[in-house]
Amino acid sequence: KLKACFPVVARPRACAMGNVLCSILAHECCWRAAAWQSYGAAGIHVTANFVGTRVSAENPTDSDHNAIVFIFRAGERSLLRILSWNVLCQYGYNEQYGFPYDGFCRRSESNEAYLERISRTAIEVAKLAAYSHVDVVLLQECAHVGEFGHDVLPKQLELSLGPQGFTVLHEGEFLTAIRGDAAPATVPLPKLRRQAEQIHAVHSTGLNSVFLNVHLLWDLRDSGEERRSRSDIEATIGHVSTKFPGAHIILAGDTNRVPADSMVDEEAATVEQLLGSLGLLCQPPGPTNVRWCGAEKGSELTYADFALWVPACNSMPA
Repeated sequence: KLKACFPVVARPRACAMGNVLCSILAHECCWRAAAWQSYGAAGIHVTANFVGTRVSAENPTDSDHNAIVFIFRAGERSLLRILSWNVLCQYGYNEQYGFPYDGFCRRSESNEAYLERISRTAIEVAKLAAYSHVDVVLLQECAHVGEFGHDVLPKQLELSLGPQGFTVLHEGEFLTAIRGDAAPATVPLPKLRRQAEQIHAVHSTGLNSVFLNVHLLWDLRDSGEERRSRSDIEATIGHVSTKFPGAHIILAGDTNRVPADSMVDEEAATVEQLLGSLGLLCQPPGPTNVRWCGAEKGSELTYADFALWVPACNSMPA
């Protein structure tokens, strides 16, 4: 029935789950979501929704990315809700390579203005988490250790998300918050060839999952870097699945990739090349962020933010 309703845009991938054969199918529908159809068991469906203020190329906002909530469901029952958002680092400009750090070409930001924006971001994240009833918050482009303001957002989120039952972990540019698990733990990853330090892996016993919070380096389509990034993702998933064989793996965040069928940033590597056949790929409802196009000297909408669910082959989510 699903095949009759939605054209399949990716090959099924089968995995043995006890006596149940599961096919992971990617479908195209009105919100560009994906569905996981399991035969003999309830189907798992994923949807993606923008939340909070929508970005546009014409009106600069605090961040140049939309916040997205990915919702995993079995029928009408919600299994897992994830809020992912690239909150955007302190505005600046790379003089060596000639590009701004954000899609609106804001070349500088005072420390005072940045602290004020961090406070607005912390308030917004807490509101979105409460409103959308999420289980996990994944933030990218927070300040690194050694950068100005690196400890401000984590402290503010501990105060605002803590009462909602979240535990907040901070590593590099990443903030990963898990609800209802007092002891989520960062998972050390193997040495990666291309995407080292671009992935924050966190294991949650309570959610029986490992979350891969990502902000991947941009790669040129059909390049060696693109292929090394794919190998890094495969190595990461293989490492995590070996270490936690009964856990689901959820990758989400800023992949710096575009859909293969999009007409924007045609030189960019595609999300299908990066994540295709590895699990259930969930695409966003539309362009996720604004980028600065130097050639055109203007801002334009593009894609970057996606999610992937690799289900544990010997268990189903509770």
